[in-house]
Amino acid sequence: MSTRAAQGTTPACHTSAVTTGSTCCSCGKTKPVSEFGLDRSRTSGINSVCRQCSRDGQARRSVHGVSVSEKRCATCGETKPASQFWRRPLLKDGLMSSCRSCMRKRQTANFAEWQKSELARHPEKVMARRLVREALLSGKLVKPTHCETCGGEFKLHAHHTDYDRPLEVAWLCHSCHIRLHVRLHRGVRP
Repeated sequence: MSTRAAQGTTPACHTSAVTTGSTCCSCGKTKPVSEFGLDRSRTSGINSVCRQCSRDGQARRSVHGVSVSEKRCATCGETKPASQFWRRPLLKDGLMSSCRSCMRKRQTANFAEWQKSELARHPEKVMARRLVREALLSGKLVKPTHCETCGGEFKLHAHHTDYDRPLEVAWLCHSCHIRLHVRLHRGVRP
């Protein structure tokens, strides 16, 4: 225990290194360690503020120091709690102008537009992706667990070398897939 803790000047939440639970410095409640984020700079290895208090604080804070508990959505016009808005630190109140549900609707509409434009520009790519998806679902094609380039166990992407043969794909992790496309864009053949 540090000298400050021995003198009683350090809050209890800064001195506990208990592995089963810890006290939040913000709300003062003792909670399980799973309710706290990691903080390698602290001797206990966990953050002094619980995740809920951290989230609540982030929703109220911004670069401009303005605190809000409720906000009116610019899209639907409803007044909702600050937790219903995504953060945007550069704005004065630190929150997006539209609520999460309105933003999701907008993103869904934008994605649908992108899908239509992708179909118009690259119908062969869209068809190949669809055939791979259907083959995976039917069991005709099996996705491996490791990247074919680096051998890593990551989420894998199906890379088509020839869209006329849609089921002949290379299974690559995101990093290897991006690297391959950068090389292809530069004209370097793998």
